[in-house]
Amino acid sequence: MSITCEYHKKCPKKSPDSDGGIFEISHGRSGTRSVCRAVQLMGITAMHGFGRCRGCERDFIDKYLEGDCNSILYKRASYFGNVSIIHWKLLLRDRPKAKFVLCIRPIKWWLRTWKYRWKVLDRWRKKIETKPLDFIGTYLVHLYGMAYFDEDIWRHSYLSHIHEVKRIIPESKLLVMNIFEEDSKTSWGKLADFLSVEPPNLEFPRLGLGSRL
Repeated sequence: MSITCEYHKKCPKKSPDSDGGIFEISHGRSGTRSVCRAVQLMGITAMHGFGRCRGCERDFIDKYLEGDCNSILYKRASYFGNVSIIHWKLLLRDRPKAKFVLCIRPIKWWLRTWKYRWKVLDRWRKKIETKPLDFIGTYLVHLYGMAYFDEDIWRHSYLSHIHEVKRIIPESKLLVMNIFEEDSKTSWGKLADFLSVEPPNLEFPRLGLGSRL
């Protein structure tokens, strides 16, 4: 039975200004879901990954494995996670008014969370169907050149990506957020200034983070 998706019928389609949009271009386990939720709380439609909808998930996986990434990214006004990190240079080229969010966390703790996460993924392999596994493997190969965890290679990929993004994307188009070392007021302030909207009177979301480490 499908999970109801709040975006499924009114999925974040191409933005009124098709040259714009907000795209998160970070490695996973760096606070991306929390920042996406913050953007939503500011009244901006944004989707993280599959949006927890089986219909969106299957459509996403089919298109990704077919190499059809344009229809995944370009039909959405704002997108957080997965494909946008791989194709951020195309987005920068094709959507000149787009803005980009880079979430980071201290490398020591990022690697530690992935060591734990990899144990979870190993358990998933025994339970879930082939296509999600194909997607995970393809996605990891794109990012790290391999479909398994290697601390040295993943460290290099993570740090190189941050350096390249900061070097290529103009400061006016890029927001770097480290919600693990920022307090709620600082995170809201940076995001609100970047998107030119008023922040809500709420604590900054921290979805699945546990401690700030």
